Amino acid sequence: MGFLSICTTLSTILTMFVGGLAYFLYTPVPPDVDQPAVIRIVSAMFKLTRVLIRAAHMLGVQKNSIQLQRTIRSYMRKLPARDRHPDMLVTDHVVDGVKVLMYRPLSAPKVSPAFLHLHGGGFCMGSVDSEDTVSRYIARQGQIVVVSVEYRLAPEHPFPAPLDDCVSAAAHVLKNGADWGIDVTKVGVGGMSAGGNLAAATALRLLDDQYRHLPRLRYQVLAVPVLQGLFRDLPSYLECQPFVKAILSPDDMATLMLAYAGLDISPSTVRQVLEGRHVRPATRARMAKYVSGVEGKASSHKKRTGEEVEVNETLADEFERVFLNPLASPLFAEEDQLKQVPPAVVVMSQNDILRDEALLYVRRLQHAGVPVTPHLISNGHHISVYVPEEGPGSEACRLAYETIFQFMKDNVSK
Repeated sequence: MGFLSICTTLSTILTMFVGGLAYFLYTPVPPDVDQPAVIRIVSAMFKLTRVLIRAAHMLGVQKNSIQLQRTIRSYMRKLPARDRHPDMLVTDHVVDGVKVLMYRPLSAPKVSPAFLHLHGGGFCMGSVDSEDTVSRYIARQGQIVVVSVEYRLAPEHPFPAPLDDCVSAAAHVLKNGADWGIDVTKVGVGGMSAGGNLAAATALRLLDDQYRHLPRLRYQVLAVPVLQGLFRDLPSYLECQPFVKAILSPDDMATLMLAYAGLDISPSTVRQVLEGRHVRPATRARMAKYVSGVEGKASSHKKRTGEEVEVNETLADEFERVFLNPLASPLFAEEDQLKQVPPAVVVMSQNDILRDEALLYVRRLQHAGVPVTPHLISNGHHISVYVPEEGPGSEACRLAYETIFQFMKDNVSK
């Protein structure tokens, strides 16, 4: 091989390396967006994960994309040491077959209010460990007991299994929390993303007659929550910029919601959901009242592309069976139900595909007469409210939690 040939080969390798590095590291982010470095790091991790999943499937690995994501993330994430903070007692428990992790600040009152923490992860990923830093922050700053729930995950355990676990844990705390030094009259529930969905659904489920004998939940904390599963064409979906999609894209949401419903998550089925083939026109028309009023360019697939959508009747049967249920889509709860739920604080981020359904839920709660505190992170994104080990990563995050803690304090002191 001649010198020129060697130089050409090295140049090609270097170009491929630099191009690949640029693909992973470069995500265009407006300068005023909250925590831009975090967006770039998370985007790079997600891009690498997608490449590894495609490679695994090409090599014949017989796992679906969600199972592979879990495996890849387990190598990327170091599990936190439970005893790393001497001011916090962290203990494992099993209640009615559900694992929970309890965080108690040593400086908290002997009998303390409690917060039931439901982690995020699209119903399919995440754990009590993945939001360990969030649980610790809430416990320490609020001087309360935090009970974090290790609910079962889809697709292995689809709806309503994750919710069943959350409700079982909540009912146990409300009934037996005194054994843990919890004031059972001062218990709230909350979570981020899918955890916000499960928190809202838990509040609804506890209205059932079988739980009427228990103390009522005092409040709910819904941070960047998933609140409906049918509509993929709200303005916050259609107008999101590339950096928004890098964190949580419409494709991601379609995959996760299919998994939560226990349905096929192949690329072809995801594409049908994105095209609107998972909802019948009659259903869309009947449920449109729940998503009307958000400003923007919400439209159907037909209006956007000019193409007629042929509904996949089998997919629509299963999708509608799950996501017309208010326990999967709290936004669709009847007003008589909403009137009975506890006060809520709803944290939304401007640059998040879930923004509009959170805004719509705020309006529905207000219309039902439920005290609600909305908080919009104007420069935020889907992970703006995640708290790392060192505490809130930005002033926007700190202010969001300041609103949450004041809301919690106000509602347990009444």
